[in-house]
Amino acid sequence: MIRRFVHSFPVIVKRPHHFLAACLLLGLTGLAIWYTIANLWFEYHFQKAQSALSADQFAEARRHIGYCLSFSPESGRTHLLAARVARRSGDLKVANRQLHEAQRLLNLTDDIALERALLVAQMGEVDGVELQLRPKIEQGHPQTTQILEAMAKGYLRTYRFSEAGACLKEWLNYEPDSSQANFLMGWELQQRGNKTDSAEYFKRSMELDPANETVRYHLALALLDKVQPDEAIGHLEMLAKSQPDNLDVKINLARCQHALGQVDEARVLLDKILGRQPSNSAALVERGLLASNTESPTVAEQYLQQALQVDEHNPQANFAYHKCLLALGKEREAAEQLAKVKAIDEDVHRAQDLLGRMIPSNPNSPVFHFEAGVIFLRLGNDEEGERMLYRALKLAPGYEAAQSALLDHFQKKKDYKRLAKLKEAITAGTPVEAAVPF
Repeated sequence: MIRRFVHSFPVIVKRPHHFLAACLLLGLTGLAIWYTIANLWFEYHFQKAQSALSADQFAEARRHIGYCLSFSPESGRTHLLAARVARRSGDLKVANRQLHEAQRLLNLTDDIALERALLVAQMGEVDGVELQLRPKIEQGHPQTTQILEAMAKGYLRTYRFSEAGACLKEWLNYEPDSSQANFLMGWELQQRGNKTDSAEYFKRSMELDPANETVRYHLALALLDKVQPDEAIGHLEMLAKSQPDNLDVKINLARCQHALGQVDEARVLLDKILGRQPSNSAALVERGLLASNTESPTVAEQYLQQALQVDEHNPQANFAYHKCLLALGKEREAAEQLAKVKAIDEDVHRAQDLLGRMIPSNPNSPVFHFEAGVIFLRLGNDEEGERMLYRALKLAPGYEAAQSALLDHFQKKKDYKRLAKLKEAITAGTPVEAAVPF
């Protein structure tokens, strides 16, 4: 080869344009081959993302669509699929951003208009798009099940359980083997207090998608609620192995062990958790309950006092602490604690009434959402409390009581970033959800 090149060198020198043409041709051929391979790689991951999304494998779909976005960031159809993946997996902010990109690149197509309506529905504004979506269901639109899913999630987001249940039943009529539909039906029934049926739907979802750890965790909790720790413990042990840093899983595993009489195992596990997080209120409460049943009221009192220092309105901790004081013969302290227990019990019952009856009957009432939000914050459920107050402000942007409740909450939490954004939104008169996304 070298000898041939040496012999041909004089020709190359005499005719350099032939050599340059050959090099250019080789370069273009190589570029064409690379472009073809790259496009095949892109289409492979695009189709894999579509298949994973159809199978409710959201993490897998996100992984594949991520490859597509990195290769072709100016592809409108890729951003549209990314918006669908994000919406269906619950990341509504990312879905909104990807949908804006898709519309920038493709303009307003029918597919983008439908995806925008589905996003609005899933965010909880179902009433604003129902007249657009319901005829598509009746006409048998190819995305009928996705429409029903988005509407169901929107209704669940705003505690309209009867409408959510109707959408989920309709979805299951189309796709009885949908793991996602069965899971959401189980969650909807769980919120209504139907422990038996919710557990059955979670079991069905688990059978259809055994690798889904979110479903497995909810099934375990449902079985614990049904006082079936013998069935729950296997699921929690599997989750504890695959999620060694998930303390919520381990605390519920300790609950199972306690219920099954495995008190030494439960004690060791809870003590390890408290060694890592001494102020974990859930672990302190469970450790106090364990001490109350297997050690002494004095030991239980110490743990429950610590739990109440962290979360003073925790219903379970307050009730257990009252029993502990009675066992120790501290009648005056027990009487004072009983008053707290009764007040918390009233809050819990009022919250149940608001969620189970009043808000579903009056879904656009800012007053009921505000009241529920304040109760949840008082009970230490910050996530639900904030969501309810944001919903009140969505329904009535100038609702001063809801604004004040959120401002006070962020101030107490020392969440100065969200406090500043909320103040800015109130001063500017801009929508609170846009300034402080939830």
